[in-house]
Amino acid sequence: MLKDRIFDSSVTVVFVSPGMKEVGLQDKEQWIPWEISFSLKETSRKTKSGNSVRVSHTNAMLAVVLPDENGSYSYYLEPLNCCEGHCIQHHTEKLFEIIKNNKFNRSKNPLKKTCKNGTVWSGTCSYIEAVKWEDFIGDYEKYINDAIERRDSIDEYEICKSIN
Repeated sequence: MLKDRIFDSSVTVVFVSPGMKEVGLQDKEQWIPWEISFSLKETSRKTKSGNSVRVSHTNAMLAVVLPDENGSYSYYLEPLNCCEGHCIQHHTEKLFEIIKNNKFNRSKNPLKKTCKNGTVWSGTCSYIEAVKWEDFIGDYEKYINDAIERRDSIDEYEICKSIN
């Protein structure tokens, strides 16, 4: 049923939380990676005679990071001092692989540099950008429109559409 609803959508918002992944199950055994995969793939609907009726397109994507039980986002978005300034470390190991593979995947004109903490990206660097819940609810239209702009520039990203 979700696949049918995703077919007609244009934006997918993924909520990231400390318990979003069920421990002990592979990604392909959980439903969130499948929803993301369906959202990223172009699929067509056919008539009984086999003629194509409509085609879905890759959805714009956004990850909204929810606070943990203490109101903190640092389980995923951890503020650091690096490169003589401030940066945010994304703990992508906490994500499903399909989300992780669509983070830091800008292939055309990426803005990045190497610092003592590793590679630091700046600007729009991920197809699935992450935003804190408190920022999202403060200006959700901005973040949705930013996701749509990334979708409209999808050729600038190396998109992973399948579950491993």
